[in-house]
Amino acid sequence: MVSRREFLRIGSMAGLASTLPAGNLLARTADHPLKLTGYVAVCDTRFGEADRFLRGIAADAFTVTAPGADAGSVVTSLAEPLRASRPLLGLTTDATFMVAQQMAREAGYEVRYNGVHRHRAERLRHELEGDGRWIANLAKHLAESEDWATALGELGGALFDDGTRRRRAVAETRSTLAAGSPGHLVSWAMTRAA
Repeated sequence: MVSRREFLRIGSMAGLASTLPAGNLLARTADHPLKLTGYVAVCDTRFGEADRFLRGIAADAFTVTAPGADAGSVVTSLAEPLRASRPLLGLTTDATFMVAQQMAREAGYEVRYNGVHRHRAERLRHELEGDGRWIANLAKHLAESEDWATALGELGGALFDDGTRRRRAVAETRSTLAAGSPGHLVSWAMTRAA
């Protein structure tokens, strides 16, 4: 849980960083309506899921940034990628996502995909929102995967959509919470608004 003081500090830092210029780096492919390369991966590497996510995306990402325990540190981590108009893909805590989203919104970005992954009583629930053409298949794929974080990372740039057919999907599976896992992570993809 983010304290009121930390929330206000994060908001202040995000506000200061909100004047960064941004642009669009979209590359369309035949196999997916919108597939990006050259994006920046943002992961909280304190958790095993984020490490596995990064292993899955290593070939697609332009660079990787790990903001760490202080959600406010994402401000310095994202300053350069936003200035360079890089698409953003992340697996982080709620607090880090909140700061990244605020900074990106102020720079003209939109959330293209968002997923909440939470453990409860030996169950793992994936609540996803993205392109209606593939979001249900993604939910099923994550639920059937031995390692959802790696499976999600391997999709990399395919998680970005054009924002026109937004749908929600939910999938649940049996899963034991890994040692050191927070039990609640958020995956997301953001690009500059068209």
